[in-house]
Amino acid sequence: MTQTIEELTFDATSRTAVIDGHRVHYNEAGTGTPLVLLHGGGPGASGWSNFHQNLALSNNFRVLMVDQPGYGGSTKIPPVDECRSEFAMRLLVGLLDELDIEAAHIPGNSFGGRTAIQMALHHPGRVLDLILMGPAGGSLNIFAPEPTEGMKHLYGFFAEPGPSIEKMQALVDTFLYDKSLSTTELVRSRYEAAVDPETRAFYTKFLSTPDTQRAATVARLGPDPAPHPAAMGP
Repeated sequence: MTQTIEELTFDATSRTAVIDGHRVHYNEAGTGTPLVLLHGGGPGASGWSNFHQNLALSNNFRVLMVDQPGYGGSTKIPPVDECRSEFAMRLLVGLLDELDIEAAHIPGNSFGGRTAIQMALHHPGRVLDLILMGPAGGSLNIFAPEPTEGMKHLYGFFAEPGPSIEKMQALVDTFLYDKSLSTTELVRSRYEAAVDPETRAFYTKFLSTPDTQRAATVARLGPDPAPHPAAMGP
């Protein structure tokens, strides 16, 4: 029986899988063609926090809101021999295998966009479409100097004198276009998630260790990699 949007609570949609020994948490709703929503890398982010307001998509798709490594209910163990986006990609591929999903539409926001790009480069047959929103490392900012205001707040959140509700409020207000969505509940929940000790330790490493394998990825692909089918016109 189809559930109403009101019935699609966090607990009702919460799922967990173990992929290569790592916990991967996701929220699932709906049936149909799989739609995997990948959140960004901001403090306190998670699949549910970023995308629960888009649950109406479950009327037409099998929606998976995945917590990337270091966020939400997923593993907080940092990768050792691979960069973060390759680690996130590997766990995502494993999750799709676990759920018998051959391919999916993949919208990715910020760091989620970077993971989505990794999927398209390394596993093009698993990606039906890419929808990229400010993908980290996937674009060159030609309209504003770097770092952007959003990135200043992101990197400054854990800087001395440490995180605070006020810093989270400023970060959320900067990233949200519709400021009416910046509620006290949202800011508080993101703050509490961000300052969890395991999450904070992962995030501190995330900020201090760049995704250094990008050049190696480009080198493996060559100077003119074949375009992904999703990016090609008719």
